[in-house]
Amino acid sequence: MARTVEAAAIQRPTFTNWPNSVFTMAHGRSREECDAVLDAIAEQTGIEGRATLYSSTEFKKIRLLYFTEDFKNWETQHA
Repeated sequence: MARTVEAAAIQRPTFTNWPNSVFTMAHGRSREECDAVLDAIAEQTGIEGRATLYSSTEFKKIRLLYFTEDFKNWETQHA
């Protein structure tokens, strides 16, 4: 499962207290929608076990603008 409309897989390093290296971000408007996406992926791939973490807050996403006058000013002040 690399990518679908509802989900994307991400590989991360493992840690002693978190041995999982592949994460799947499922998108939905509710836990039930997300679970349905994850259930479909599990059925398609044969994956039987998973740990599901749900977001508690959605942060506003903004597009970053590079090489603007504000960026140059910030870089001058913080470089």
